[in-house]
Amino acid sequence: MVRGAARMEWACLLGTVGLILACAGCASPLRQNPGGTVIINPDQRDKLGGTGIESEDIRSAATKFAAAILSLPQIAQKPQGTGIAIAPVVNSSRHLIDKDLLTARLRIELNKYSQGRVRFFAQGAGQDVRTEVLAEKDRERLAQTMANSGGAVVSSSGDVRKPNSGLAGADFILTGELKGLGKATNGGDRSDYILMSFQLIDAVSNQIVWEDGYETKKVSSIDAVYK
Repeated sequence: MVRGAARMEWACLLGTVGLILACAGCASPLRQNPGGTVIINPDQRDKLGGTGIESEDIRSAATKFAAAILSLPQIAQKPQGTGIAIAPVVNSSRHLIDKDLLTARLRIELNKYSQGRVRFFAQGAGQDVRTEVLAEKDRERLAQTMANSGGAVVSSSGDVRKPNSGLAGADFILTGELKGLGKATNGGDRSDYILMSFQLIDAVSNQIVWEDGYETKKVSSIDAVYK
């Protein structure tokens, strides 16, 4: 029975991975409003040119990486779920890009299809807000304790201890990097090869348990400005 249940869970997971890839191929029709603004599916290429990372690259890479991560035995076969901490993406290419777009899209894909098998931790602004919430709760508890004791309890310090971030519960660390190789002619033509790579690192052993890349090479006569 145990083996049968495990096989059923593994089959469900493979079905989930297939669903991720199938949904990635769905495209919405092009729409245009009277003002001339064209609304296109994020997976479609626009007509502005440029050789940098586009929305379709981010979405395709996230779909590819999410399916690969969810297929890992270390995650698929762990019943209590897997904690993942996210490190900031390093951009070594010449292009400007909001690096959080990459990890945000990948995190969304993993949360959407993992069925609770993957957990992330609040970091950055989320952790700052959590600190404020817990500090307010500490002040409310202190005020209630003082009220119950007739005001006899006095705090030894006005400072509230910084709460634990919870990162100690992380099983893996997700890291990413953008690297690029570009060339241009005097005539204005430009070519850019970009490698988007991600790694999943064991938080205890520091071993790389998974790594994959997404590559793109584009040639254009228009050097678009990315913001």
